[in-house]
Amino acid sequence: TARSFAGWDDSRVACVLLPPMPPDECQQLVSSLSRGRQATGSSVRGLLQFSGGNPQVLRLVLDLAAVSGSTDPQALEHLVDTIAGGDIDMTPARCGPLRQAVDDLRKALPPLGAPQQAMIVPLRLFRGYASIAALGTMGEQWLLPALAGATPAGLRDLLGRLERAGMADDFGSGGYRLHPLLPVMLRPLFDEQYPPGSQAERQV
Repeated sequence: TARSFAGWDDSRVACVLLPPMPPDECQQLVSSLSRGRQATGSSVRGLLQFSGGNPQVLRLVLDLAAVSGSTDPQALEHLVDTIAGGDIDMTPARCGPLRQAVDDLRKALPPLGAPQQAMIVPLRLFRGYASIAALGTMGEQWLLPALAGATPAGLRDLLGRLERAGMADDFGSGGYRLHPLLPVMLRPLFDEQYPPGSQAERQV
């Protein structure tokens, strides 16, 4: 099903690039998966924007909505907002497929040293898009220790590594579209680095 093929990497794993689905195809997929029950109004617009044209994410969210009873547009909109913010509780059994997808994403994370891992954790605060300039501001004006002294070249290299792992897409001018599930994956690391109620957490 690959629409384009990038070749093989050093570990002999196929690296396949799948461009985002066009909006009309996404809408058709949502209608098909939800049988029209959730495919109306702002809830679907929010879902399509959140998914970034990722069919796996569309299926995961709609399947979770079905098993959790979030079949009306308002409930679907709330579910999407909860996942997009990385705030969903994945302990219930019904979240098994979503939990597996997040685990797969975590396994794809490239090897990073402690300083670089700390630098990606603030991406948990971004929804859909991030930029080198925004991360630089967090280091210079918010004074986040993890981003203090980060250079544009260093941030570009770090985001480039995430891009090669399928977690971000460079769309030019220092901007990146982030994988929809990245905030969920980074939530445990964020809570560890910025414990709720701590001075560090209030800083962000």
